[in-house]
Amino acid sequence: MKKLFLLLLLALFVACQRDDSSAELGRISFNNQEVITRGDNTITTANLANFDVWGHNNEGIVFSGTSVVKQNGAWVSAEEKMWEHSTTYHFHAFAPSGLISDIGDYPNVERTRGLSNFVYTNEGSQDLIYAYAERTQGSLLQINNEPVQLVFDHLLSCVKFTFKNNLTEGNITISDVQITEATKSAELNCVDASVANWTWEEISTGVYDFGSTGVIEQGESVTASNVQFLFPTEESNYNVTFNFTYESETAEAKKAIISDITFEMGKSYKINLIVNDKNVVTEEFKIEFFLTEVKEWGDDIEVDGTIVDSENNKGENNEGNDEEDDETVSENGHEYVDLGLPSGIKWATCNVGATAPEEYGDYFAWAETEVKEYYDWSMYKYCVDDYDNLTKYCTDSEYGKDGFVDDKTVFGIEDDVAAVNWGGAWRMPTKVEQDELRNNCDWTWTTQNGVNGCKVTGPNGNSIFIPAAGYMEDDELYDVNETGSYWSSSLYTNSPECAYSVYFESRRPKGWSYDERYYGYSVRPVCP
Repeated sequence: MKKLFLLLLLALFVACQRDDSSAELGRISFNNQEVITRGDNTITTANLANFDVWGHNNEGIVFSGTSVVKQNGAWVSAEEKMWEHSTTYHFHAFAPSGLISDIGDYPNVERTRGLSNFVYTNEGSQDLIYAYAERTQGSLLQINNEPVQLVFDHLLSCVKFTFKNNLTEGNITISDVQITEATKSAELNCVDASVANWTWEEISTGVYDFGSTGVIEQGESVTASNVQFLFPTEESNYNVTFNFTYESETAEAKKAIISDITFEMGKSYKINLIVNDKNVVTEEFKIEFFLTEVKEWGDDIEVDGTIVDSENNKGENNEGNDEEDDETVSENGHEYVDLGLPSGIKWATCNVGATAPEEYGDYFAWAETEVKEYYDWSMYKYCVDDYDNLTKYCTDSEYGKDGFVDDKTVFGIEDDVAAVNWGGAWRMPTKVEQDELRNNCDWTWTTQNGVNGCKVTGPNGNSIFIPAAGYMEDDELYDVNETGSYWSSSLYTNSPECAYSVYFESRRPKGWSYDERYYGYSVRPVCP
């Protein structure tokens, strides 16, 4: 079954609401388009002026390349469309507007999240970004008329070159800096909404010209060109060539070649080439992943080389990741890490039911303290048969059994799985404490001992690893090693059949959601 969740300021929304045919449906609108870049001439939140959107629901196409333009601080679509009850929508947006004109057979018969393949021609000067959002409108009391929130990813690679004269004497000049046999026009294979699963299929190749430098005096560095945007490659097959001349007793023109370079989607590469007195070319790739839910270009990847006499030099890639051990302290037999958060709250190093940080641990319905074999409303502890017959933690009589309301918004120690299972000062975090973790820490999607998840680094440099443990629904485990869902102890008071949680995946490392209480989610405890 499909999981329903909401990611505030990320992209996904679900309304946990009730049926009312009199509810007025508003028009579909868009807002808070966010994209941050560090390269030259790239699209940023500030300069993003328009995008094109494709969208469909269970009945058919809603938008087909419709232009959405920013006017007086608001996003206005060329076509006005209205929301419908009991409908799931999928939105795909590309920017800048007009670059993608032919999606082909969109959407496909199964109406999945994916798009049909499209051809894109790139001359290197234009950035290309993409965003996906899903919204489910239920047969509920109020329709969710909030604008669709989009977070854009970069689909290309960002590259520039800098040269340094490290000779003991004489000036140098660099000319004809090129990446040869590079993909110029390609077809994007849109497997699904996840950019991580997309691939570029080569159609034609050509040369990207990065220009030349002026005279570089000894000890100085000069940038040969501004940023260019290239198609990413699955294999190491991009070659860099350039000519250089230098002033010395044996001055002569030389040509250097650096072979088999890989450029990945959404990463920024600053290639530093050092002309030295030694016949050596080295390439060192340092790759760091995104740290926020708003996608950035990856940190500049330094490629340092030394070049003199060789006409055909080839380096080897070196990738490293040095981590320091974080200081852990024990509370009642379970370890925690002080991340330096303003509240002073300490976070456990493991999930409830786990003995190591990368272990998934056990899954619990909200306000339940025992593992069970089946997760749905009929088996939920604090309701009778369904979500509108709650027997505990209810702020709305329409959801309570026989009008029951207790106005409890944070559950007591008897329903706190961390307190019951771990004892001592351990308990589940509140939404406020989860928000503190999201807003004050860097979240990096990574892999630890073969398990995907997020490394969460606090203001003091200490960190914890939270595995992508998936979730339980009915008697099945979903999205293991792909997503993580972690309960808070806080009720979602607008719709008390839901509660708050932290949600993350590779594209969106830190989000929050409110989800129906019967789901089996992970629990990461805290202590004072």
